[in-house]
Amino acid sequence: MKDAKKRIDESLQYLSGVDDFCTDEAYEAIYCIWELPRKLAEDIPDDKREVFVSHTRSIAEYFQQKNFVRPFIKIMTSVHQVLQTEERSLAMTIIYLLLSIFANFSDQSLLLCREFGMFNGIESVLQIVGTLASLKSEDNNILEDSILSSLALLHNCIRHCAENRSIYRRANAVEILSKLRKGDTTDMMVLLILAYIVNDEESVTLAKSEDCVRMLTKLLAEAVSRDDHYGIAEKEYFCSAIELLDGLNHLAINDANKAEIAKHGGIHSIIRMLQPDFSEEEHVVATQALWNLSFLDSIKRTSEVQATLPTLRSLTTSENQPIREASSYAVWEIQDNQRAVEHPNDDDPPPSYQESVEAHAQSGPSGHVMISYQWDSQDRVIAIRDNLVQAGYKVWMDVHNIRKFEYIP
Repeated sequence: MKDAKKRIDESLQYLSGVDDFCTDEAYEAIYCIWELPRKLAEDIPDDKREVFVSHTRSIAEYFQQKNFVRPFIKIMTSVHQVLQTEERSLAMTIIYLLLSIFANFSDQSLLLCREFGMFNGIESVLQIVGTLASLKSEDNNILEDSILSSLALLHNCIRHCAENRSIYRRANAVEILSKLRKGDTTDMMVLLILAYIVNDEESVTLAKSEDCVRMLTKLLAEAVSRDDHYGIAEKEYFCSAIELLDGLNHLAINDANKAEIAKHGGIHSIIRMLQPDFSEEEHVVATQALWNLSFLDSIKRTSEVQATLPTLRSLTTSENQPIREASSYAVWEIQDNQRAVEHPNDDDPPPSYQESVEAHAQSGPSGHVMISYQWDSQDRVIAIRDNLVQAGYKVWMDVHNIRKFEYIP
């Protein structure tokens, strides 16, 4: 890790001192960062994925500590301008490296995803996606890889940070991303992003269009059958069971989509994820999905779902709070509200899954903090803010040097 941090420092030092990022020297500096995860993958055995994830997370945290997000967006915006000219060959390669870097590291960092939203990175990537989709490149592979990396980054920024949803809506992401669908790997990534940002009416249309739910449930079934719990789209893009089920769970905000998930075999995969050979994080997503889907009578009355009650009851004593809560609520729904008979003092039924998600998004885990500070102490205060965010607080602070008497909405 010490060597990785040294290489990052050297690259960032060079990039911070130049204005032209479409040069061979800038390419070398960016490439040096890009290859870090590849070197990690080469040095760590396949059966030690948790070590690879831990190291990647450490690098992502180091990026965040170095306040790399804003400079990254500046570099990306500058290269995007060149990408729109006829002299785009090197710019195409560099934009791929930049998107790939943050696609990798945002996968392991909520803070990076949050800052990416704060500093207009999401809008910038959506603009880049539009440009890439309109280009015809001599190297179609790097063009397609750039689009996939941009989609992976957009997916991370919404699945890790729900508060970014309003940014996607304002930036017209539904329309921009829908235009990218063409029946290949891109389709899967677009669908997973849209699942988080569409409204109720749009979600019904999305679920019915081109077998969206069928595609995601098929990949989920493949993922839960593999030892690594990853589904493979077109033999080139890996997506975890957690990512796939979380996307389906967001689509299941209405009864029509719940029924589609059941129709295409999603229930069987969800139940499989409750087994002991799956991780606690996978148990969380699976219990939340069963809780959500059990609000549809035709699902909760099936023998397959009824048979999960012993497993769900055992999970109600879990030390993991999200598992404990979701399994308790799922049991309450699946057993036809018998809890009301067994516990007559419990006057109010548990909230629906959607109500719980909305309440969490609105209130946050530990309240809100606003930081006022002296401008020349910004670096130290940003570090304090990051610690508060990690502790679960929603934090607002001025990082744009707001003018005196400026109105803050």
